Amino acid sequence: MQDQNKQIGISCAIMAGGQNKRMGRHKAFLDYRGKKFIELIRENMQTWFDDIFIVTNDKDIFSDHYGPVIEDIIPDIGPLGALYTALTVSGTEYVFCVACDMPYPNDSLISRLIQASHDRYYDCLVPRGERGLEPLFALYRKSLLSLIREEITSIQFKISGIYAKCQTSYIDIPYDIQDIININTPGDYLRFAGETNDRIESESYLIQERVFT
Repeated sequence: MQDQNKQIGISCAIMAGGQNKRMGRHKAFLDYRGKKFIELIRENMQTWFDDIFIVTNDKDIFSDHYGPVIEDIIPDIGPLGALYTALTVSGTEYVFCVACDMPYPNDSLISRLIQASHDRYYDCLVPRGERGLEPLFALYRKSLLSLIREEITSIQFKISGIYAKCQTSYIDIPYDIQDIININTPGDYLRFAGETNDRIESESYLIQERVFT
């Protein structure tokens, strides 16, 4: 990919909140081949977007070199609150949201989402595959802000709850790119590490976590 493929009118929000209970530590800081997940995601997103920022429930754990960090405007309501924050602070019409546990996002799917946003008016563009919807690998429009405020006021905190209430396009994921990888558990992390050196490093991390936490 070259710089001319970067998108005007679309920014990128890396969603890095959550309690990370199943993993036992913040997934943004998992190591892979000498880098943190948050670094890998940012590097990959720089292929597509100039404006990239992190949305989190704890700003203090991120240093400046990861880029701009925005704390949730409305805390403790999960991904819908993070989406509300991203759309509020963004200076672009669309925001591409990617979870911090997706270290290698699929470029061809990002391209399809962006192209679909150019074709007609949509509020949400959401991948749909064999395992269901991917709400944290999707494009959202600022037009959603009033709807999201209504959902929050009504104590409805699921992102998927807004899809039937606005203009949503579901982008079917081809069979050959079903591998949208997100890392939720220590087992996921070990499987993702794959190669011997990475596996040794990740297993060592898991042992340390058990001993010292």
